[in-house]
Amino acid sequence: MSRISWSSFASNILPLIGYHHILMFALTIGIILSGESLVLAGCTNSSSFGRSVYVLSLTYQHTAAPPTSTDLFRNISDILSTASESLDVTVRVGYFGLCINDGSGWRCHRSVPGLGTTGAPNDPLMVVEMGRRYKDEVLFPGLLIGAMGISLLVIVALSTFPGWHEETDEETGSVTEVKPFPSRAVSQCALAATFLASFFTLISAMWQHVSAAAAIATLEVSLLGVITAHVGAVATAFVWLQLLLLVLVTLGLLVIIVSLAILNELTSD
Repeated sequence: MSRISWSSFASNILPLIGYHHILMFALTIGIILSGESLVLAGCTNSSSFGRSVYVLSLTYQHTAAPPTSTDLFRNISDILSTASESLDVTVRVGYFGLCINDGSGWRCHRSVPGLGTTGAPNDPLMVVEMGRRYKDEVLFPGLLIGAMGISLLVIVALSTFPGWHEETDEETGSVTEVKPFPSRAVSQCALAATFLASFFTLISAMWQHVSAAAAIATLEVSLLGVITAHVGAVATAFVWLQLLLLVLVTLGLLVIIVSLAILNELTSD
């Protein structure tokens, strides 16, 4: 009985799904990936998923710093190793928040005071402050937010595309299903908007990765390996996946516009 009901439901619903509905669904997924529920909201709450979506992670390394050839750097190396040997602090940085684990569990907040850190005794190298400055001075969420807004506008534009409807032939009286062509102007505007959103997301993804990699190299070299850092894989994957979806939607709209142009040429001839 369930198979019959499912098949009847599918046969009634699937014909109503148009090509533009698939594009709207892809844009919606892209908005969710970069929106307040995922990438941009990473490290703003202490849930297991919230603290796993981060751009950069900083951790005190318990191994001794590598030996150096000069007395000056050897002394610096000894000081840094002594300062970090008994610490177990990890800081994760997101676009709008920070997470810290100092051995008493994870705490996440949008600001450093909200984390409840106790300062120098638990964080002598000021790793939390490094994370805050990276969040405030390096990361820029504006392009991702702009891409989200543009995607919403494109979804609204795609919702104006006509769907299937029935028309009755006046001569024969037969009922046929008809789907008018979408507006070429709306299609072209939607194409331009998705291209712009794709460009914004590409710049954001590249800046997110390059800035994190540069911060990792700088910190590990300047602090002689006492602080280890790595890029957040989940946030990186989500941003690049959003870019892939936007590119696919851009190509889909391009197919619509080219198809309309070809049909116009065939009908005009």
